[in-house]
Amino acid sequence: MKLSIITDEVSQDFERVIAFARDFDLDGLEIRSVWDKGPHKLSDEEVEHIGEMARAANLEICGVAAPVFKCDLHNEEEVAEHAAIMQRCTQVAQRWNAPMIRVFTGWRADNPQSEHEHIAALFRDKLLPVVEGKSITLGVENESPCNCGSGSEVIAFLELLNAPQATLVYDPCNSFVLGMDDPLHEDYPALRGKVGHFHVKDAVRHDDKSECVALGDGKVGIAEHIEALRADGFDGWVSLETHWRMKTALDEKTQNLPGGQTFTQDAEPASRECMRRLQPWVRGV
Repeated sequence: MKLSIITDEVSQDFERVIAFARDFDLDGLEIRSVWDKGPHKLSDEEVEHIGEMARAANLEICGVAAPVFKCDLHNEEEVAEHAAIMQRCTQVAQRWNAPMIRVFTGWRADNPQSEHEHIAALFRDKLLPVVEGKSITLGVENESPCNCGSGSEVIAFLELLNAPQATLVYDPCNSFVLGMDDPLHEDYPALRGKVGHFHVKDAVRHDDKSECVALGDGKVGIAEHIEALRADGFDGWVSLETHWRMKTALDEKTQNLPGGQTFTQDAEPASRECMRRLQPWVRGV
């Protein structure tokens, strides 16, 4: 397994992110927002500078954590806007030699499974042609406010989509937030051998409302998931997506649409504590 962190879980200052990565001997970085800009809003010069800094630190850029299709997929204007985001993120990913662009499945409907055909048609029309012939995979993340909120929902969607350039970005905490009490036993059995990229955070639930906490202090079972992935031969990326803050918890809106300084405020101390716990689990020591 290779170890990474989503950059704005440390700082909006990319030099601080690089320093964090060196402190924990990370293999790479997953880029979501830098200098208060999402990847699709970075200038060509900024994209080149980020690439140069990562190469100088011997860090791979393992993914572009784009917000693609975190929108109303029945709103033509929003779909067009996100298709444009996808176009730009593909250009950025190519500049960074990033193998994956993270995407979503639209805001969750009352009957999410009934949306799968519509979502698949949009993927085939708006997203897959953009990466065709390129060494880039669409990483479809399970996200609780989206139509595919659990890992097993993503797998069902991917089976319908039947596209080799699409894979699962699995976050068991998002399945927990969706309502699963034990993602390792309720969700993971359907995902064995099908996880392309793994996101890590932890949470507890109070009266049906979840709250992110330090890794290992929650109910998601991150260490156990990593052991299961290892046993199943997973050799991909594990990215820390802390979402916990030591001082003031992030509100729901900020967690659902992360990025920028408001999200990153007070992130580094919490991420340092979580990475101290995560590193030996991933390294197997």
